[in-house]
Amino acid sequence: MNDIKILSERSRRAILLELSKLLKSALVIGPALFLLIYVIIALARIHYPYELEWMEGGMVDHVRRILAWKPLYVEPSLSFIPFIYTPFYFYLSALLSQLLGIGFFPLRLLSFIASLGCFLILYRIVKIETNSTFCSFLATALFAATYRLGGAWLDIARVDSLFLFILLAAVYVFRSNNSNSGAIAAGILFFLAFMTKQTALIVVFPLCIYSLFLEKRWARVLFTGTILLTIVGGSFLFNQISDNWFQFYVFELPSQHPIIKQMVLSYWLHDLLQPLPIASMVSIFYGIQLFSGRKDRNFAFFAALAAGLIGASYLGRLHAGGYDNVLMPAYAAIAIFFGLGVNNILSLLPADSLPGDRALVSSAIESAVFFACILQFLLLAYNPLTQIPGKADRAAGDRLIQLIEPFDGEVFVPYHGYLPTLAGKQSYAHAMAISDVLSSKDKSVRAILTDDLREAFRDHYFAAIILDEPWMMEEIKPGYYYQETIFSSDDVFWPVTGMAVRPELIYLREE
Repeated sequence: MNDIKILSERSRRAILLELSKLLKSALVIGPALFLLIYVIIALARIHYPYELEWMEGGMVDHVRRILAWKPLYVEPSLSFIPFIYTPFYFYLSALLSQLLGIGFFPLRLLSFIASLGCFLILYRIVKIETNSTFCSFLATALFAATYRLGGAWLDIARVDSLFLFILLAAVYVFRSNNSNSGAIAAGILFFLAFMTKQTALIVVFPLCIYSLFLEKRWARVLFTGTILLTIVGGSFLFNQISDNWFQFYVFELPSQHPIIKQMVLSYWLHDLLQPLPIASMVSIFYGIQLFSGRKDRNFAFFAALAAGLIGASYLGRLHAGGYDNVLMPAYAAIAIFFGLGVNNILSLLPADSLPGDRALVSSAIESAVFFACILQFLLLAYNPLTQIPGKADRAAGDRLIQLIEPFDGEVFVPYHGYLPTLAGKQSYAHAMAISDVLSSKDKSVRAILTDDLREAFRDHYFAAIILDEPWMMEEIKPGYYYQETIFSSDDVFWPVTGMAVRPELIYLREE
C-alpha cells in the first residue's frame, strides 16, 4: 500500500514537473514574441516619410534650426517656438542628421537604439539583483509588452526613449558601483537625463535622499554634488545664453499646465492596475518581502526608485497634455519589480528538497506562478498592424505635398509645420508650442506672439493656411476664405499614435 502511495506521489510530482517545464517554456517563447514584434514594427516604419505622431515634424524642425546654427530658446514668434523640453535629444539628433540627412529617420533611429538600450539596462538591473537570466528576461519582455500601453512611443522621433535609456543607465551605475567614480558617473548620467527631459528631477530627488544610506561618505557627497553642480550650472548657462528664455520654456510653461482631476485615481486604476494586475501584485509582494525582511538599504533603494519612476509618470499624467508616453518610466519600474518579485517567489519554493505533499504543493505553486505570468502577458497583447502606416497613407501624403507645391508663396500648416518643407517651403511655429505660449500667465509674452500672428494674417503673409480643425478663426477669416477639404477618405493619413489629427481644411488668402 505504501509502495502504491509512493508511486502515486511520484507520478503526480512528475506530472507537475512536466507542467512546470511546459509553462516555463511558454513563458520564454511568448514574451520573446513581444520583443520581436516591437523590433519588426520599428524597422517597418523607421523610414516612413510622414509623421507617426503629430509632433514628430516639430522635432525635425528643431533639428533643422540647430543645423542652421540658430538658437532654440528664443522669444516666441510665428517663425519658431521651441517645445517645452531640455535640448540634449535635439542636439544629438542634429549630429545624426548631419551624417544621415534631415528628416525623421535619424531621430527615429536614435530613439530605436535608445529603446534597445532600455531593454539591455532593464535586463542588467534585474540580473545584478537576482543573478537569474530567466527573471531578467521576464522583466525586459514585460517592458517590451507595454509598448502599445506606453503609446507605441519607443521608436518615434520624440525625446522619451533617449530620456528613459539615460535615466535607467544612471540608476544601473548608481546601484552597481558604490565607488566615488561610480557616484560621479551616475550624477553625470542623471544630468544628461535632465538635459533630455526635465522630468528627471522628479526621479533623482528620492535617490538623492537615499544616497544618505550609502556606506561611503564621499560617494554620498559626490553623487548629490555632481547632480547639483551640473543641473544648476547647466541650467544657468543655457538661461544666460538664451536671455532667460530657457527658464521660461523648460520650467515656467510646464508648471502652468492645468491638473486633470479625474487622473488622480484613474492613473492607478486604469493605467497601472487594470492592464498590469499580476505584475502590480508581484511588485507589491516584493516590496512587502523587502520591508518585512529588514533589509533596510535594499528597501530604501527600491522605495526611492519606485517613488521616482512612478512619481514622475504620475505627475506627468496629472497635467494636461500627458499622453500615454509619460507612463513609460512607471512601466519600466513595474518591469523591474516584476522580475525581482518572480525571482523572490521562486526562491521561496525549494521544491527539490521538500518531502511528500509539501513538494507537490511547492511544484503546484511554481506552475501557478508561471501560469499567472503567462496571463499577464496575454493581457498585453495588441494588433501590431495598427501601428504601421500603409501604402494608402504614404500615397495620401505624397498627394498632399503635390497640393502644397504650386502655391505662390508660403503655406502655414500649424499642426504639421514640416510638411511645407517637403514642398520646398519654410516651416513655422508648431500649434502645440503656440498654444503653450498663448496659455502662459505672462501677459507680455502672450502679447508678443499674439501681435506677430495677427500681423501675419492681417497682411496676408501666407498664400494658404492648412488646418486640421478650426483654429484661430477670428484672426484668419478676415483675410482668408475656405476652399476645400483635403482628403476624400476617412481612413488615410492619420497618425498611428498620439492625438488623432491630420490636415483637413484649406484656406486661401483674399486677393
